[in-house]
Amino acid sequence: MLLSSIGIFTVPNVSAQDISQGDFFEYEHVQKVRNGGGAYWGYSETTRSSGQYDIMGVNGPEVSAYAGYVWKYTSTEIHHSISGSTSEDFIFSTDTRKYIDGYDLDVSYGDDPSIWFWISPTVQAGDIVTILDDDFTVVHTDRATWIGWIPYNTICLISEGSGSRNDEYGNFHYSYTDTYYFDRDTGYIIAERYEEHDRGTWEYQAATFDWTEEFTVSDTSYPLSVNYFTLFSAIFIFIAFIVLIVWMSYQLRWMKRRPSVKNIGRTDIKRIRKMEDYPHLPNRASKNLGPFLEDFTRKAILSGGRVAVAVNEQGLQGLAIYHKDVKLGVILCPNYDLNDKLRRFIGAKDFFSEVKHSISQKTVDEYGDYGLKISKGSYNIFETYRVLRLSSIPHVDYDSQTIRLMKEEDLEAVSKISKDIYKVKSKKWLRALIDSGDIGLIAEVDSKVVGFAFATISGTHARFHTLTVIKEMRGRGLGKSLMRARLHIARSLGAEDATVEISDWNLPSLNISTLFGFKPVGSMYVETVRTKRIKKEIVRR
Repeated sequence: MLLSSIGIFTVPNVSAQDISQGDFFEYEHVQKVRNGGGAYWGYSETTRSSGQYDIMGVNGPEVSAYAGYVWKYTSTEIHHSISGSTSEDFIFSTDTRKYIDGYDLDVSYGDDPSIWFWISPTVQAGDIVTILDDDFTVVHTDRATWIGWIPYNTICLISEGSGSRNDEYGNFHYSYTDTYYFDRDTGYIIAERYEEHDRGTWEYQAATFDWTEEFTVSDTSYPLSVNYFTLFSAIFIFIAFIVLIVWMSYQLRWMKRRPSVKNIGRTDIKRIRKMEDYPHLPNRASKNLGPFLEDFTRKAILSGGRVAVAVNEQGLQGLAIYHKDVKLGVILCPNYDLNDKLRRFIGAKDFFSEVKHSISQKTVDEYGDYGLKISKGSYNIFETYRVLRLSSIPHVDYDSQTIRLMKEEDLEAVSKISKDIYKVKSKKWLRALIDSGDIGLIAEVDSKVVGFAFATISGTHARFHTLTVIKEMRGRGLGKSLMRARLHIARSLGAEDATVEISDWNLPSLNISTLFGFKPVGSMYVETVRTKRIKKEIVRR
């Protein structure tokens, strides 16, 4: 086994103080024969070794060292590997970089070789340094060289040449490039890369092959000189590249699309990023919530959600919103085919809708690829809601001792109640409700916030939503008090009618709404492409 056709450079008259007793380095070495042609076609061999060098003592210019390594050889001509181990003690001189007693390699490099694993760190560019039996030229004395994932400050030496061989491999002429990298501060080796191309004959048959060797230091007792500027620059460039790829993917994902939709024709689907982009067109998207579509969009943008619209010359055909904090969408679009395109566009699996939609074949195929059992038909339904409307808002009074307007400092308490009941973080969403102009009301008992509710006013229309009372205070009339307060304030602000959506299972809220004269005008559903029901408290309200 060839421990190293890696040589090392030496400079005369160098002090031994650059080498200290106790220094050591561990290494990995891989030698390969490959890319065979002619008689060597299909042939390859690999020798892998690992070992350690230890400086045992320093006496003036004389340095005693120990080398030990293990190796393993495989080739295409043998059915099992060959392995072994070797250890040697030797002495060399730092003045001459010559071996004095003993030898650490298993092949001969002339009568007077120079050691290969250390050079003086004081060499200058252009110096000629002998490593084993070859002369190398110093080409860099402070070069950032990547070895694995780390850039080191290295001294780089290169030797190029040609020669001939007549041995067990055959009769060949070869050319080679041998490159060594030494630590700038200590002069110890960091890596070697050797490349050789052979062309000749084997048993009178034309043949070619490549011989390569890679030597890499894997651990040391002394710190190596890392080029942190190059390292951090590379990390910055890598992060910037990833950010660019993500940004480009994001932009491509949200490019405007123009699908052909049955019964509608060519329809643009595009992302809405700011309110200036909202299309003020005739509402074709929602039967019962038309006056609030712009408000839905504003709140979603304020809370960091995704919004997309589908429009054509007839008007607004669909509105799709995805709330990332609760992983839940709202898609208002009566056309089944367009609804599914909007759902895909915003990336929602679960979403509120006003109609029960069918699943397209594309959705069936897509989720079938993931092993999910989905058949063409209707989406699965999480929850069913009733949409109720009060066509004329009466004048009512409310308990102003218990119910008051929400203040900025109430946001923390309201967020905590919402998280406890609905099991999701909703502070960003509640912040968006306030910033969009919603009226927030607080139920307070003994100076403690125990419930809240919101009202949206859009022209002469009001929408009541998010009425919540903590569990231990339910059944005390606080829900009715919050409803009375919303009716009172909505009427005073010019609203003529009010709409509310309530889950079918929420009988107390349905009873309160019915008590105040709300009548059913439609339904809403929480649809999903999932086949298994998951717990989602946010939809149970």
